[in-house]
Order: sequence, then structure tokens, then C-alpha cells
Amino acid sequence: RREWVENRRPDFHLEAFGIDAVRQVPVAKVRIPSTYVHLYVDISSALRSVKRNARRRALRYGGGFPADVHRKAMLLCKSAVADYIATH
Repeated sequence: RREWVENRRPDFHLEAFGIDAVRQVPVAKVRIPSTYVHLYVDISSALRSVKRNARRRALRYGGGFPADVHRKAMLLCKSAVADYIATH
């Protein structure tokens, strides 16, 4: 049963999109399940195709991104979580 639950558990939970206060870059706040760890993943490369005003509005007011941009951001988050898990 434990193996079944661990296999069905998601790799991460996306909590929010926002701007990093120190570096002023767009980040995604990601929580790793069964831990207290939150990662802040730089997603600026995924947002390059979105116009500046639309990007600001989405980050500021919690609006959504286009599906392809959201998919790219999720891939960046997934690779960051995999790197974190591999090193810890």
C-alpha cells in the first residue's frame, strides 16, 4: 500500500507565481510533498514568449498564462524538483 501511495503522489505542488524580491525575476513557488521544503524556481525563460504587459498582469493579479507557457514553467519546476531530490 505504501508503494502505491508513493507512486501516485505528485512530485510537487505549485503554490504561486510571483516576482523574486531580490533578483527581480519571475519565480514559481513550489512545495515538495511530505516535506516542509519550498523551492522558488526561476521561470523567466518560459515567459519570454509572453508580451511584457500580459506577463506583468498575470504575475501581479494571479491571471493565467497561455497553455504552452504554463507547460514550459511546469517542466522547469519539475526539473528543479528532480535536481533537489537528487542532491538531498
